[in-house]
Amino acid sequence: MEVITLTLGPVSNSYLVRGEKGSVLVDCGCYVELADYQKEFAAKSIDPSEVKLIVLTHGHFDHAGSSDVARELTKAPVAAHKKALGFIKEGTFPPYKARNQHGQMFIDQV
Repeated sequence: MEVITLTLGPVSNSYLVRGEKGSVLVDCGCYVELADYQKEFAAKSIDPSEVKLIVLTHGHFDHAGSSDVARELTKAPVAAHKKALGFIKEGTFPPYKARNQHGQMFIDQV
């Protein structure tokens, strides 16, 4: 098994977990254009057809923002928690709730 870090956008990373029977793309990062995905895949020698599943850890913009682009490129299905569906389908999600001071600082910046 191999884990490849993909840098797609300025806020967060995506990870490709490559196995013997195919790969899983974990998170999709903020919204980026299809050409950005194609360029990153080419730079890391990733054939889009090797991706068998896209897994979103949660439905915030910095993890799921490019899920449509990733799905278009790879043709892989997307797996996510039901609470992430609002963002995936409509670009909306429940308001952030800070659990600590760092979280509140983030909310204040958004």
